[in-house]
Amino acid sequence: MFDPIGWLPFRKLRLRNRSVMVVSAVWLLSVAGPFAGPAGASIITTGDVDPGGAATQPDPWAVGANLYVGKTGTGALNVTAGGVVSSSHGYLGYSGNSSSGEVTVTGSGSQWTSAGNTLVGYEGNGELTISNGASASYVWSSIGRESGSFGSVVVSDAGSSWTHSAGLMVGYSGTGELTVSNGASVSNTGTYIGNQSGSTGEATVTGTVQNSN
Repeated sequence: MFDPIGWLPFRKLRLRNRSVMVVSAVWLLSVAGPFAGPAGASIITTGDVDPGGAATQPDPWAVGANLYVGKTGTGALNVTAGGVVSSSHGYLGYSGNSSSGEVTVTGSGSQWTSAGNTLVGYEGNGELTISNGASASYVWSSIGRESGSFGSVVVSDAGSSWTHSAGLMVGYSGTGELTVSNGASVSNTGTYIGNQSGSTGEATVTGTVQNSN
């Protein structure tokens, strides 16, 4: 929407022996923004996401149930620009090795909270990225839950946090990777790497991991 906020004043021109008043008016414009619509959306799901499907979601998005990103196929969830998502449990790459789920939570004020647990790579492949001042909080999380699964979590940048009221397992029965960098923080009651026989866990930390127990 355009909003006129001023005028250019009158100007007086002298032509030899005569004076001519020239009236020049211009609009000075202000443009409201940012524009609404998908380009400015803060919560977007694509592919195999249950519930939600491929759509622009409301903000805040209270799922009110378990959230599956890549339930049997490939799905993604992007939370940006201060968007807020809440769910019961969360699963990334849920059923079978062919399933794949990717969640990105980025930007100050952006967050994903779960009343239960979040499994990054349950039977399939899962990736979770928390960056640029975003946050996520759950009861506990498992990266690479079942045998043959793969999970990766990256928490980066100052102000970014991943918080659990219980523990964090990096490679429970599958393969799990955790990276904490650039001043980001992770907090749990305990961190367990390579939990079950045959599992693989790897943690690279240049930020902070705090275990309360």
